[in-house]
Amino acid sequence: MKLLIIDDEPLVRQGLKKLIPWKKHGIEICGEAANGIQGLQLIMEITPDIVLLDIRMPGMDGLETAKKAREGGYTGKFIILSGYTDFEYAKKAIALGVSDFLVKPVDEDELLAAMEKAVKDLENDRIMLAYKTDDILELKRKIFGDLCEGKLKWNPSIGQITGIASDKGHYELVLIQGNTGKLYQEIMTTVDSCDVTLIQGKQSIMKFHRELGKHHDEDKTALFFLSGIRDVFSDRMINELYSQARATWRKLFQLRTPGRYVYQHTHNQKTNLPDTKESSHMICVCIKNGDNIKSPMTALATQLCDADANKDEIVGILQEIYINVVSYFTKEQKIKVSGPLLNLPHSDSLSEYCTNMEDEFTKIMAALHDRPFEDIATQICKIIEAEFHQPLKLKTLAEKLGYNPAYLGKVLKQATGLTFNEYLDKTRIAHAKVLLENNISITSVAKKCGYQSLDYFTSVYKKHEGCTPSAYRNRLH
Repeated sequence: MKLLIIDDEPLVRQGLKKLIPWKKHGIEICGEAANGIQGLQLIMEITPDIVLLDIRMPGMDGLETAKKAREGGYTGKFIILSGYTDFEYAKKAIALGVSDFLVKPVDEDELLAAMEKAVKDLENDRIMLAYKTDDILELKRKIFGDLCEGKLKWNPSIGQITGIASDKGHYELVLIQGNTGKLYQEIMTTVDSCDVTLIQGKQSIMKFHRELGKHHDEDKTALFFLSGIRDVFSDRMINELYSQARATWRKLFQLRTPGRYVYQHTHNQKTNLPDTKESSHMICVCIKNGDNIKSPMTALATQLCDADANKDEIVGILQEIYINVVSYFTKEQKIKVSGPLLNLPHSDSLSEYCTNMEDEFTKIMAALHDRPFEDIATQICKIIEAEFHQPLKLKTLAEKLGYNPAYLGKVLKQATGLTFNEYLDKTRIAHAKVLLENNISITSVAKKCGYQSLDYFTSVYKKHEGCTPSAYRNRLH
């Protein structure tokens, strides 16, 4: 920062030069003038950042000097010095955008505080000018975005504008994709369709994680990619935290399931990608033996999720494995498979892609072992009929039969026209009608048919039969 001193008293000018160790504070005295006329000429020639200006001088006083400098296009800061506390002078100084109005004799602390304020104001003005906006919120978002991407060097003025404090002790950066409602209102910028926020202070971080847990229980649609927590502020800290969160976000294809994902430092070591021939062979063996296809597919998905690979690499591996398996059974085993043989439907996530592969492999298994849809559907219906009174889940049933849950759901829907839950409810209500003919409490009927909640049982019964269980019983008598 360049400082120009204008005062008609030589001793005062000398005193001001020696009062403060200017270089120590990053300020260089670029010149001095004994009156307003000389001072104005130097202001326009040197364009100092700050002008220390006496108010009463012969020829042209300080206020007139400041006024003419402003008219000439000078945008730096003025600090006015006066031997009197004059309210009228102070008012005029404010109108000219003077940074401070100090009364002589000035002490070191007072002058230094005024200089620091002028420096901060100058830096803020230059930031505002660089971003070409007077909207503070928009300015805050743009500056924070540039800090994240490493385009802007940190300085205290940036902290003043954005609200980022270097003394908070703990910092965590979060990329958020999806609707967060009222979870966290201090969203500071948006990059690549993700909201980005910096959480400052240990208590704030703890509070955010508590709220995040509640939010995920209520709304499982948003994804949160968290950096590590930093306990020491540094000039490049925000860019480093952002890079960590981005490293996790780049694995979006693997981590599409809503929830929170925290950056893990891997020391730049890549987890080995699966061997496509070995994986294809394991899946083929499972299909030939009629084993649960989910086991090798889960192991494959886990290995791909842990690998430091992008979506294209992962999709390429999955496609190669899929083609290997389908080609083996269609060419070597002469199995006819309907549907996409060499192309799977588009998927947005690793989980969805693997599920689609499981469905196709299950079809191959059914064809290989002469188990058409109807036979599998019959098995499902038999289990539901035998175990309807238990807390049945499609996932549990799939594990028992060795199939993918989504595939079993499709099989049952194709055979009966009903989803798993619809078929289960239909079976339970049929048994409930028989039990209602006996002298058993409706609560007991509900529990014997697998419903723990009487209210829920009543609502399901009414949906199927058009009346409540008690109304049905009353008709019988």
